[in-house]
Amino acid sequence: MSKYYVEKNNESTKDLFRKKTVYRATSVLSVRGVRNIVDMSQAEKIFYGRLDYSFNPINTSNDRMSNIARSIEPNNPQRAINFVVDVFNEMALQFEKRAMMGKISKTSIFLSDLKVYKGYQSPAQDYARYRGVYFNSLKAIIRQRNSKIRNFDEFVKLLVPTISDALPQQPLTYSGFLKSNNCSVMNSGLALEIADADYINDDNKVEQFLKDPNWQFFVRTCNTYGFIVDANVPWRIIADIGTPEILTAAGRYSTGATSVTGLLSRFYNNSSARSYMMFKRHLYELYNMTRVAQFYEIDNCSDGSIIKKLVKSENLTYAQFLEKYPEKYFMNLYIRFRLREEQPKMPENQIERLLMQYISMIDSDPELINFHNNFESFINKTFDKSGSLSYLINSSNARDAKQFNSGEIDNIIITDTNNDFSGY
Repeated sequence: MSKYYVEKNNESTKDLFRKKTVYRATSVLSVRGVRNIVDMSQAEKIFYGRLDYSFNPINTSNDRMSNIARSIEPNNPQRAINFVVDVFNEMALQFEKRAMMGKISKTSIFLSDLKVYKGYQSPAQDYARYRGVYFNSLKAIIRQRNSKIRNFDEFVKLLVPTISDALPQQPLTYSGFLKSNNCSVMNSGLALEIADADYINDDNKVEQFLKDPNWQFFVRTCNTYGFIVDANVPWRIIADIGTPEILTAAGRYSTGATSVTGLLSRFYNNSSARSYMMFKRHLYELYNMTRVAQFYEIDNCSDGSIIKKLVKSENLTYAQFLEKYPEKYFMNLYIRFRLREEQPKMPENQIERLLMQYISMIDSDPELINFHNNFESFINKTFDKSGSLSYLINSSNARDAKQFNSGEIDNIIITDTNNDFSGY
């Protein structure tokens, strides 16, 4: 067992924390004079490429993707957003030239002839797989509680209490999924992995990457071309969309991509409208998965006799389903689900006020444009949520103040909120 670095997750919590702290410091400080080795697991950085400036969950589209010729399996190429692929190819060419000139080691397994082992992971495909497992579990639970569901209204009455406690950790909506730990920066189209290594074993990360003779050149060249190196996954590089190099490459595909805001608006879409439409369809599908076509009920007659009655559950086409239940019905459900996913501690009276506010907008905004532009931004603000940057800073400052007042420390250092890379 390594004295300083984690090899497996079966060590004690204390040792894991201590060793992870040592590793992160070692990784971030392994190359002097650069700031592009970043701990992407901290605070708002975990949402990089998944939220826009207004905290809306976002995703890119397939028409922005390009195949990566320098994939480890050329016949099954990895993909990334087109400008990311262009900059990576330019950077990889520099490695080839330096290796030919004898400026870097040719014997490095991963850091001489750069190949992509993993690129863009479609969040829609990941969500479909996740939803399949989730829905099968919900079906089993609901049927165990009551298999005699007559219609969609009865189904919803069973679904809501069944799923309510799980939603903050296991979201049902697509927007909630995009923000959950089921997604990562690999779903953004901005990240590439140039090795296939163990994500847990920090000792191997140090031996295979941080001690590689080409590590210094690798990090500095990534910095030159606008790539972040993930401190926890040192073979993962991420396009820093605030750098001139990345913005220039993006500008070749869209003249409006001259800033982070412009790039996000042209290469990404707000997921809200898509999430809401999927929500309605998926509730319909889950209802049909869960209900049984027919079942028997026992009725007790006034004369004391018993009648066995065949009951058929309501079978609707999707068009009939949408016609039967008005938009306000779905909006009510969707808002409640999203609030439960993002703000599980919100008081019921505040939830009711928000429901009234947003549902009242439907008549004047039947396309729900204002809703999709504003609702996600409101509920997804990460400030003061557990794990967010402001939460960590405020918690740290509160602890420092307590220790200062008790005499445990002699001074208080106020941490600022500046980001440590130039993206967003």
